[in-house]
Amino acid sequence: MIHRFTVSLHQVGPGEHTGDARGDHLDWFFAVDPETDAPLVTWSTPIAWPAVGGQPAQRLPDHRTRYLDYDGEISGDRGRVQRLVVGTYRLLENDAETMAIAVESIAEVPSASAYFAKLAAGLSESLRRVGRIDFPSASAENGFLITRQEES
Repeated sequence: MIHRFTVSLHQVGPGEHTGDARGDHLDWFFAVDPETDAPLVTWSTPIAWPAVGGQPAQRLPDHRTRYLDYDGEISGDRGRVQRLVVGTYRLLENDAETMAIAVESIAEVPSASAYFAKLAAGLSESLRRVGRIDFPSASAENGFLITRQEES
């Protein structure tokens, strides 16, 4: 089954209180049940994103499905989000250990901002080269996002 995802740049506002020093970061939103309006499984990663390797990933509370298509201010003066890439994925694993996906399609979200366009281009190029992304389990608060070429 094919599912939707969005990767957005979250520019943190003065009202953001996460208990850490993340600053601006990427939010990864995944629809895991396309048949319902179930909340999106969500992770946060640093903006710098490697084509293959690993980096810190923080599990965030599930988000409303509107974030798949939303650009704009976040309530509570918590900043704003700007979609960089949207796409579809195939769920490879989703258990107590990991959530693993294979990216099926990817598209950059057009932006008038050169900064957003550059981030989107780099991210989409990296995602096109990656066969598989492993996220920490849904129950883990922190871990590492691991990218690798999908095994044949």
